[in-house]
Amino acid sequence: IGGFNGGEIPYEMMKQVLRESRVYVYAGSWPASYTLSFIEALMTGIPLVVASKRITQNADLEQFDFYEADEIVKNEESGFVCENVIQMRNCIERMLKDPESAKIIGERGRQKAIEEFGKEKIKLQWKNFLEKGGEHVSTN
Repeated sequence: IGGFNGGEIPYEMMKQVLRESRVYVYAGSWPASYTLSFIEALMTGIPLVVASKRITQNADLEQFDFYEADEIVKNEESGFVCENVIQMRNCIERMLKDPESAKIIGERGRQKAIEEFGKEKIKLQWKNFLEKGGEHVSTN
């Protein structure tokens, strides 16, 4: 599969496409600004370029604060957090021109994803949740 895809692809193929891609651009979505696709991309080790909250602001969403991509990605370390489209373009160009840096940044993003969303972390959250009778319990 190459270029742009306008439809669904099987999960295993999606993981392969992400692994083979050079950069993943994430700017949120409507209605949910925080989706599984962002985490899936992080898990594959693809370098991320994400929009900041400022770019993704939507009048309908002002009362909510659930866009966390720019809080998870540490700028210039585990991806890029961009304040405008020009910054996004520059980060994308940088990742395309410097595959070694892209690999390093992608791997750091993958490690962050495993720390935050890996199986062991999720299992511990469920265990704590069930032991507390359904009360919210932090595992941090």
